[in-house]
Amino acid sequence: MIALQSGQAEPAVKAFGQLTAIAPANPLYCDRLAGLLSRLGRADEALAHYRQFLQANPRQLASRFNYASLLRRHGHLEEALRAYEHCIEEGIERPEEALTNMAVILADLNRQDEAAAALRRAIDINGDYFPARYNLALQLEESGDWPGARQQLQRIPAGDPLYHQALARQAHGETIGDSQHPLIARIEQALADPGCSDERREELEFALAKACDDCGRYEQAFEHCDRANSLALGRVPAYAPAAREALVGQLMAQDSAGAWAGIEAVSAAPLVFLCGMFRSGSTLLEQMLAAHPALVAGGEISFFASHLPPGELAGGLPAARAGELGRAYLQQLSARFGEGQRVIDKRLDNGYYIGLLRRLFPQAVFLRSTRHPLDTALSIYFQQLAAGFAYANRLEDIGHYWLQQQRLMDYWQRRYPGLVVDVAYEDIVRSPGETLEPVLQGLGLDWSDECLAFHRQQSRVRTASVAQVRKPLYSGSVGRWKNYRQQLQPLREQLLAAGNPGNYELGD
Repeated sequence: MIALQSGQAEPAVKAFGQLTAIAPANPLYCDRLAGLLSRLGRADEALAHYRQFLQANPRQLASRFNYASLLRRHGHLEEALRAYEHCIEEGIERPEEALTNMAVILADLNRQDEAAAALRRAIDINGDYFPARYNLALQLEESGDWPGARQQLQRIPAGDPLYHQALARQAHGETIGDSQHPLIARIEQALADPGCSDERREELEFALAKACDDCGRYEQAFEHCDRANSLALGRVPAYAPAAREALVGQLMAQDSAGAWAGIEAVSAAPLVFLCGMFRSGSTLLEQMLAAHPALVAGGEISFFASHLPPGELAGGLPAARAGELGRAYLQQLSARFGEGQRVIDKRLDNGYYIGLLRRLFPQAVFLRSTRHPLDTALSIYFQQLAAGFAYANRLEDIGHYWLQQQRLMDYWQRRYPGLVVDVAYEDIVRSPGETLEPVLQGLGLDWSDECLAFHRQQSRVRTASVAQVRKPLYSGSVGRWKNYRQQLQPLREQLLAAGNPGNYELGD
């Protein structure tokens, strides 16, 4: 323990290894050793240690639960499900926790009905286990059942750790047409609580910003948005403009030098990759295309970003390793969506990988969602995002990131004319059929009227835009930046100083 507390990892591993040898049936030593190995990046050793322990001590259900959690964290989803099921079958205390964790995995595996059933079973066991209610609410919302989602969120009482999150979700799911809406008062009351943590305060400020925007109180909306982003700056790592510029430069240089020339194709399948800026209309594009009978919405498939971060890709990639990754990607698609499905991969940083992907999958189609940069930036600024979006909490950082994305996409267009097809959000909203029909033709598909009925699809939509894509097309988000001309003036000047890539109308 002393070695662990002092940060000496290897002595701690050795010490816990000795303790498990002395007391092989002690679950505390097993859990500590496995957890430490996992934190050190030695997941295979951690999992092997758990398997050995559980083979000798099959009734240690708490350790099996922890083993299942570790399996999930490292991508062994089916094995994790079996471990949780074993815990429930053997009578683990608080089975609702195992069922809720199973539901998260089932949703990740695109088994939505089973996920919902697991959550409802958890609620039947313990109606006061609010993580199950909250997760069921998220799934219902993402599946298009907002009334059902609202009902679950409203069951979470004040004082519960999830109460503030439930309030925020309601604000994002509702259209707040009146400044006297009771949700606004409840959020303001929650913010007045001195015990409200910075993380929850950030979430509530974002929710209040959205509510004020809904009812036309734009000045107050931006004030709340500023407060939320100021809080977020204390949570996320600082954005590094020079590092972003260097990454984009390295990727372009690698491609120009023919770094991918030795990589052989692994499939002639006509895969579909979306790329572009976050909040640029990519989810709307994906959902409309996925309403076509020949296409499936894959959501943000993190395979390449997880196995080959852009910074690692920029450093070079052996051809053999590239082939392994390509084949593993195809296997993951088959496992999650079924053999032969034509899946739309909406991971927006696919744009970093175009040089590699075009070699692995020469028949792949690349689509880029585009949107007015001021609308894009405003939408990003109004969202609470994960720490990976380091650029999202300052307008000048959003502007810099957008310019670097534009720089990279301009390179791909020059290098491989016609490879990447731009699809403008504004065009989809204005003329959906005229915009999407040539896109479908490029995919080798005939037009389907189902594409215009996308909002009735039952597929799960995991996006900050979930409320919007569950409605018919509307133009309310086009030109939204004009409500915030004064606040966005510095960003406008930043784009003009860079030459206004894309020649957008930026106002006076």
